[in-house]
Amino acid sequence: MSSRTSDTPDIIELPHCPYGSSCYRLNSQHFMDYVHPEGHKRPAAAVDSDPVEASSNSKASPRSPGRQAKKLKRSLGDDSSSSFLSGKNDSNLSANLCESIGLYLTTARGIDAHFNDAAWTCDFKKILAPEMGNLQTSVQFNYMFDIPWIMEQYPEEFRTKPLMIVHGDRSASAGGQALRQEALLFPNITLAQAPLPIAYGTHHTKMMLLSYDVGMRVVIHTSNLIPGDWHMKTQGMWISPLFLKTDSPTAPDSETHFKADLIEYLRTYNMSTLTKLSDSIRHYDMSCARVCLVASSPGRHTGPTKTQFGHLKLRSLLAKHCSTTDSTDQEPWHEWPVIGQFSSIGSLGPTADSWLTGELLETLSTPLTGPLGRRAPLNLIFPTVDNVRLSLEGWAGGGSLPYSEATALKQQYLNKFLHVWKSEEKGRNNCMPHVKTYARVSPDLTRCSWFLMTSANMSKAAWGAMEKASSQVMIRSYEIGVLLLPKFHHPGAATFSISHDCNSPVAQNNCSARPSLFLPYDLPLKEYSQTDRPWTWDGSMAGLKDRFGKCRR
Repeated sequence: MSSRTSDTPDIIELPHCPYGSSCYRLNSQHFMDYVHPEGHKRPAAAVDSDPVEASSNSKASPRSPGRQAKKLKRSLGDDSSSSFLSGKNDSNLSANLCESIGLYLTTARGIDAHFNDAAWTCDFKKILAPEMGNLQTSVQFNYMFDIPWIMEQYPEEFRTKPLMIVHGDRSASAGGQALRQEALLFPNITLAQAPLPIAYGTHHTKMMLLSYDVGMRVVIHTSNLIPGDWHMKTQGMWISPLFLKTDSPTAPDSETHFKADLIEYLRTYNMSTLTKLSDSIRHYDMSCARVCLVASSPGRHTGPTKTQFGHLKLRSLLAKHCSTTDSTDQEPWHEWPVIGQFSSIGSLGPTADSWLTGELLETLSTPLTGPLGRRAPLNLIFPTVDNVRLSLEGWAGGGSLPYSEATALKQQYLNKFLHVWKSEEKGRNNCMPHVKTYARVSPDLTRCSWFLMTSANMSKAAWGAMEKASSQVMIRSYEIGVLLLPKFHHPGAATFSISHDCNSPVAQNNCSARPSLFLPYDLPLKEYSQTDRPWTWDGSMAGLKDRFGKCRR
């Protein structure tokens, strides 16, 4: 756990904007991360972007509830976001990806250095580093972008390599105009606007396709491509091993069908650039992929495509591959709880069984067992007001946790499922979570039957909702995640061991009959107290101060 407390802070100034008084930047996040000279006028087109999982009856929230305090507390004297570069396993990252599960948390500033161990944390620069391969082209799928900052993360020798940015900002929107103006500064960048055919949908997928001279890596993660998402938050990523390029358009796929599902997902964009990209992926040998892809693509899916996306894709994978053999008479399968952890909540319906404990929990409980097909206990993790105000960012930490007061009041049934954010074992108790994970664990909290890391928050827009007597599923947004199942990491394994040791959180594939993984939060979970309430971006915080002593405006 971090030695830093809110009572004894070390304080430093935010860095000064390198553009000074002539700053042209339009991205509002830039103004949260850098100090500008007195008298500098913020461009009129600069607007707060909104990461909300929008629903038809919810208002958009601002990216941040207020301006970032100019002074941030931190306990480290150096920039811990680059600690991966000097980590003890730094030179072996590429090789380790072939042996490990491939899951990492992002490094974080303001926490003790050992919680940024290179064995289980990573940062953006390291993903792009030359030791990962001789990068030729890259594609960045995401929701929010700060293009000049993105280019600074690329090694200098790769900054002129072709980069495609896949986004969802419409050309006429302020965000779309700002993105295009930033992209004009870099001739190697092309923009690809994802179609959003259903109202209130977003392009929320967070993925990197990194092509090298000899192969490709796929990175699926939870961070927007803006500096604030990589510094003081809890984020997750899966980094693939190197998929070697072949001369054959029928290069091998894995037993998880990772390549086939990736190609199918890319083709749903119906964009010539991504169709061409999907055709090129056929030449890569992805037989070493040991995760399943769970993606969402907007549309009304029927027939054979009904189970290819959203929560029905997860349901089909669990029905086919999830084993219940580790359950016992003392711990029957229907008593294994499901844990959902996310950073945004949409409108879920007037009652719990309208969607949450109806079709979604049916998916999360698969395979259903017993004569009544009993569903699993449901536990949800979402930060409280106190989690946010005491976080490393203070009130600003709630800017990436969009949940409106109006929506919360309409679904107070949700509160009985909620648990506080707690991550002392990973040193991230005060790093607000933007990672999204779903898992099913044993009642004694020592084993996990499956684990999903994804961009999908708790919303029908992300996961999809049944329509027309369950004959079709309607999905509004693009999402992507990776599902880990024990059988693909060790033959015959029915569960993962849940690791509580931060120094060895990766799979023990070569020496254990049960591979291990770590969760981003602590077990056992802690229920909301009678005085706890879920964070809402527009709720009243009267009389409360954050760790900086600031009242919320």
